[in-house]
Amino acid sequence: FARSKSPAPAPQSVSQAVAAINRALAGHSRGIEFSIDPDTHQTVVRIRDLQTKEVIRQIPSEEALAIARTIESVQGVILRQQA
Repeated sequence: FARSKSPAPAPQSVSQAVAAINRALAGHSRGIEFSIDPDTHQTVVRIRDLQTKEVIRQIPSEEALAIARTIESVQGVILRQQA
């Protein structure tokens, strides 16, 4: 999972974009949630049903995040063994 070197968007513009998306999804009883995975530092986007709080879709998936965590863990072990 390569990380892009592009500059991060301003927090205000992200908030405005999320608010616009939430307004568009409001009629569909859907909400969008952005977070940062603490282990991989990847942005995680979840689409939730606002009534049940059920996650309808998550990008990247939990499986992809688990793979990324495992890869980072293995890389850490290899680096420690080489030192």
